[in-house]
Amino acid sequence: MVQGVPVGLPTVADDARRTQVVEAATAAVDELGVSVGTAQIAERAGIPRPHVYRYVESREHLDALVAAAAATQLLDHVRPAFLTPGTGHEIIHGILTSTVEWAAAHPN
Repeated sequence: MVQGVPVGLPTVADDARRTQVVEAATAAVDELGVSVGTAQIAERAGIPRPHVYRYVESREHLDALVAAAAATQLLDHVRPAFLTPGTGHEIIHGILTSTVEWAAAHPN
């Protein structure tokens, strides 16, 4: 047990570092593409490469977290279009336009 936390349970510091790793991975994928290496992600996160796997279970887990972060970003970008008044056609056009704008800005 460390600081009252049983071994194996994540700490607040672990959660913060995991968030840092996911943000670094998201930025790296956004800039360099999905084939970005773990070493590049670790460098952006400011940690040694082997430490990445202290905060995520596997590359597949990290990829899933990055995909979830991208989905959240997309929804945050598109959500205002749902609230814009107009006809059904105008609302759908706004949603699609927002989606395409986000996709163009994040091609990877």
